[in-house]
Amino acid sequence: MRNDRHLGRLAAVTASLAILVAPFIALLYGPEAGLAIMAASLTITSLLVRDALIAAGSARTRLSLLVALNLGLALICVFVLIVFVVRRQGAGQ
Repeated sequence: MRNDRHLGRLAAVTASLAILVAPFIALLYGPEAGLAIMAASLTITSLLVRDALIAAGSARTRLSLLVALNLGLALICVFVLIVFVVRRQGAGQ
C-alpha cells in the first residue's frame, strides 16, 4: 500500500511539472509539442484526482467540477493540436 501512495505522489508531481514545462517546450519545439504535453498532463491530473475522490469515498464536491474542467481543457488542447497538424500537412502539400 505504501508503494501505491508513493507512485501516486510521483505521478502527481510529474503531471504538475509537465503542466509548468509545456509552454517552454512549445517555445522550443513548436506549439504541437506543448499542446500534446499539456493535454496528457491535464488528463493524468484529472484521473489522479478522480481516483483520490473515489478512494476517499467523497460525495460530489467542487473537486469533481475541477476534474471535469481539466478534462474539458485537455479535450480543447487535443482539438487545437489536431487543427495545427491538419493545417501543417495541408500547407506542406
